[in-house]
Amino acid sequence: MLGLQDEYNDQYERDELRAEMISSWIKENENVVIALSPIAYLDAFDEFFEDADIICFDLTNRAENVFKRLEFDNLLHIPQSYLNKHKAYYMREIQADFDYFHTLYASKMDSISMDDKSLDEIVEKICKKYKLV
Repeated sequence: MLGLQDEYNDQYERDELRAEMISSWIKENENVVIALSPIAYLDAFDEFFEDADIICFDLTNRAENVFKRLEFDNLLHIPQSYLNKHKAYYMREIQADFDYFHTLYASKMDSISMDDKSLDEIVEKICKKYKLV
């Protein structure tokens, strides 16, 4: 069983590797959009925050909306009835993640609420906010 220090080291190493891969990919491509799952160790991504050509932002949503989209690996075949039965647990976990990562990201990047909008509406909102069109 992994100890807390092992989990910390593994997460830090993953975030460092992700930053290296993204940096390499950005250098090889122009006009890209990259979406990431939450990042725990933002210092691995400092070069992105300091680059004027890179826009970093945190997409947020209400826990209820995330729960509606919650899916598991197809191999698990977890029925919706199970998710609904344990909804309170998932809602607490989703909200805890939101609270933790929002606090972590607040000093580094803007937060953009998805407000359960469609993908097209979110893209339009982002383009307007950053004057990309």
